[in-house]
Amino acid sequence: MIEYNEMFLPLYKEFRQNSIHIINDATKINYNDLFERNNVPLFIDYLQIDLEVINGTTLLTLEKLDKEIFDIYKFATVTFEHDIYHTNFDNTREKSRDILKKRGYICVFEDISNNGNPYEDWYVHPDLVDMNYVNELIKNNKKYYTQHYITEKTINFQDIKYS
Repeated sequence: MIEYNEMFLPLYKEFRQNSIHIINDATKINYNDLFERNNVPLFIDYLQIDLEVINGTTLLTLEKLDKEIFDIYKFATVTFEHDIYHTNFDNTREKSRDILKKRGYICVFEDISNNGNPYEDWYVHPDLVDMNYVNELIKNNKKYYTQHYITEKTINFQDIKYS
């Protein structure tokens, strides 16, 4: 867990006791060294990139991960915050999609929204998940997308059906 703001550390230690807690700028970390030092497995369940799009740290961190660890490590699920409703800083949404697609990730839900504001995409890696289930999930949720003036369509995270 990488967090810039030290004030959250006590909560992380209390509620995520088995995690490695790093207080640092996510764009400054040597991820290869961090993963090797902590014997991180090659296949990881979940990566969440939820940083500040407006200052570029979200895209910079993804680009850094692409250069440093994506050749070795794979994540079953990735959620990536692009905040397209708020800003299109350095074309974060399209660049992130290009990087993750290049790495073999499949976008299950794009432009996930909360209160009508599309803010992130959800991906899976087909080597690490049941793609039959994922394809059914995609198919069964198409009807829950709604029109949006920025992204053309969006799906509210609370409307997604997992059965």
